[in-house]
This record gives sequence, structure tokens and C-alpha cells, in this order.
Amino acid sequence: MPARHIYGDGKAVRVKTTASTMTNVGDLLGLVTGASQPAQLFPWTTDLVTTQAAFHGAFVGGAADASAINVDSDILAYTAGIHQYPCAALGSAANIGTFVGPAKAAGNNLDAQTVAVVADAAHAIGRTVEHAVVGQTYLKFEMVGTVTFGGPQVP
Repeated sequence: MPARHIYGDGKAVRVKTTASTMTNVGDLLGLVTGASQPAQLFPWTTDLVTTQAAFHGAFVGGAADASAINVDSDILAYTAGIHQYPCAALGSAANIGTFVGPAKAAGNNLDAQTVAVVADAAHAIGRTVEHAVVGQTYLKFEMVGTVTFGGPQVP
């Protein structure tokens, strides 16, 4: 199941990419030195939790367009709306309102196309909008760009 925007106002914004970065549709994007970067290229810090917190602070949204490598370009990114992304099989149920953040990829990298349940708003890019059962391998969540809308803080 691909990472994708499902419905709702995606509040798309145009963001810059650099020639050294390739972006795929659905990539979670962070803003690094004025340009967007997919989560897997976001600078790793001490550990997963610390990196997720740093990514939360730089989170723009999910890529609506792709960009080729070796080309500086502007792409659209959804900063809001309901999205569905794959996740590792859930070991416990996730209720509506559960915080969601980028998952860990191989090595010391975040995964640009996979999400995970996170502890709190300081590590999140959104909140689930439907109950997820044990073993489920995707999460539906309302994405909230931190750079544009302040993130998925508690109302």
C-alpha cells in the first residue's frame, strides 16, 4: 500500500528541492537549510526519538510531486488532510487521536514512506483518524505540517 493523501484539504504548498535530492510522491519532507528533503535524508542525531523530535520541528508535509536528481525544482507538498501510510504490523491497537511520526529505516535513517506510533506531539507529524487493530499494517492520520501549521499539538 503506497503512502498517499486520501481526502480533505491537502493545503498544498510549493517547496524547493536541490539537485542532490530525489523526491518520490508520498515522501515525508523536512525543511533543511531552506530546501525540502525526504525523511531518509534528514540528519540523524543521537537516536530515533531525538531524530523524530528534530524532524517534527522541520516537518513540511508529504510530497505530492516527484523530483529528479540533478535538477533543482519546486514541488507541491501536502501540509494537511487525511493520509494513509504503511506501518510495521501493530503490536497493540491504536485509538483515534494516537500520535504518528516517521518510522526508522535501515541504519540510522528515518523512513520517508513509513510511519509509526510515537509517544507525543513533540515527535509527531499527525494523529490517527480511525481505530487501528493489532496486526494492522497501515495508519490513517490527519497530517499537520509543523513548519506551516505548528504541528499536531493537543487542541
